Amino acid sequence: MQLPTDAPQPRCCIVEKTDANEEYGFHLHGEKGKELSFIGEVDKDSPAETAGLRMGDCILEVNRNIVQGMHHKKIDECIMQDPMRCMLLVIDEEGYEEGTRRTILKSLTLFPTLFG
Repeated sequence: MQLPTDAPQPRCCIVEKTDANEEYGFHLHGEKGKELSFIGEVDKDSPAETAGLRMGDCILEVNRNIVQGMHHKKIDECIMQDPMRCMLLVIDEEGYEEGTRRTILKSLTLFPTLFG
């Protein structure tokens, strides 16, 4: 299934570390009572910044796992599946809200097909 061309488009950000002791450089946030986690602060010159993550990005998938409604600790586990590389499918907050309003993002099951 393809998203309409005028729909908000998610981005695939592949965060790669050069050293196992390095941090990915982003902070995971969620709000109690909401099913969505998002990117908080992104550290300057970090792998996350290099990958294109931005503060406020809504997280749709982590390493091909749909994370909507997933507990914070479980999302952390998905992020740490590979200690050197993490693939995040994100959409900016405005895009998420528009997609939700238009019911385009009603089912996130379409996202695994977007990036192969």
